[in-house]
Amino acid sequence: KVKWRVWELKMHASPKRDGGIVVPGNRKHHEPLYLPRLTKEKVLKACKERQLYATPRLNENLYLQCFGIEKIENLEEYTGTKALWLEENHIRVIENIGHMRALRCLFLQNNAIHSIAGLT
Repeated sequence: KVKWRVWELKMHASPKRDGGIVVPGNRKHHEPLYLPRLTKEKVLKACKERQLYATPRLNENLYLQCFGIEKIENLEEYTGTKALWLEENHIRVIENIGHMRALRCLFLQNNAIHSIAGLT
């Protein structure tokens, strides 16, 4: 099923104004699946909702689970993060976290991961 969804994303995706994409839904419900992008504003909003710091480098924990994202991005300023929660998304590639030198815990269960790239 995961392979089918990845193919569906590549073949039938249409871009949205905010950078996310819309993928046609399954044949039963005919509802499109919208995969939003992880923007700096969304990350900052998530921090505010959990009463974390507004200054990105001060956040030791970052909770981004259940956002529906397919790509890890826009986390460059979060250099002090020790624990990163990204479970229950649509992430396919572990990437863009090499700058998080303090990272000790990475939670990625229930994603569609098929490769690891860009880690130093």
